[in-house]
Amino acid sequence: MKGKTLKALQVTDIHLDLNYKENATVECGIPLCCHESPKNKYDIFNPEIKLSGKYGAIGDCDCSLEVVEAFSDKAKELEPDFILFTGDNIAHNVWEDTQEEVVYYTRTIIDTMERS
Repeated sequence: MKGKTLKALQVTDIHLDLNYKENATVECGIPLCCHESPKNKYDIFNPEIKLSGKYGAIGDCDCSLEVVEAFSDKAKELEPDFILFTGDNIAHNVWEDTQEEVVYYTRTIIDTMERS
């Protein structure tokens, strides 16, 4: 007897950052950037200053909620039979996290995926 082939989706290392800001400095000198806008408002016109976009940036930034929402929409299109959600959800500023924040970030990701 042949078994049914199942489609699985593994979700890991999202690193959601609810403090992520668009048009923020990507390289700020600490492990997690994309929180503050450039100090000089004219830096947004300076091509040497890397700024974050709505859906992220290459640099020292983590995921915005918009990325999680877009990912969730795409994941739904895949129609997986089940999802393996293996964690590592919080942003890289772990020195500031509390247990309550870790639970809140995890719940935010799960709720976002369930809404899609």
